[in-house]
Amino acid sequence: SIMHLNKSLLRSGRFDRMIEIRMPNRNERKLLFEHYSKNKKIEAGVNFDKLAIRTSGLCCADIDNILNDAALMSIRENSDKISIKNIETAIDRVMFGATEHKISEDTRKKIAVHEIGHAIVAIATGRQDSLNKISIVSRGQTLGFNRFSREDETEKFGFTTKTNMFNQMMIAYGGIAAEMIKLKDITSGCVQDIDEAKYIA
Repeated sequence: SIMHLNKSLLRSGRFDRMIEIRMPNRNERKLLFEHYSKNKKIEAGVNFDKLAIRTSGLCCADIDNILNDAALMSIRENSDKISIKNIETAIDRVMFGATEHKISEDTRKKIAVHEIGHAIVAIATGRQDSLNKISIVSRGQTLGFNRFSREDETEKFGFTTKTNMFNQMMIAYGGIAAEMIKLKDITSGCVQDIDEAKYIA
């Protein structure tokens, strides 16, 4: 990153050419899915355009890893084709971590309340079309998650509107609100949501 270079290196006559290597946009991600799937058997009906929307912020290597991981899953299932379920699971592994953790039933219920709270507010604020998946599978550093697709402009430049940012804050607090209503208490899982809302504010 240019931010970590000593300023003296950036003076005239040192490095006069700077090349930006950016993350692929939506159309480029679609082309990458098509490219990396050429030698793989994928079931009919898998929509690469939708997969491109769901993978905003991921790079070429991530998409390659997703399809390779999905292929390995299909082999373990003794299937001759990669399913959309395989690909979706692989996306979650790349975005949130490969390791699944076993948790108690009581904790799972609390996670479900929290994640459903986010989802309800997302629907109430009109973001249901960008809500790709709700999960209470504990994976990597997450106990559960709502997976949203983001516009490339928002992902890269933070370019959005005041209304969208306010809605994001409400969605962040949706999990906390659901816990207060349903559990009559809140869990430590709300810390990241509070931090996100503060950052947006």
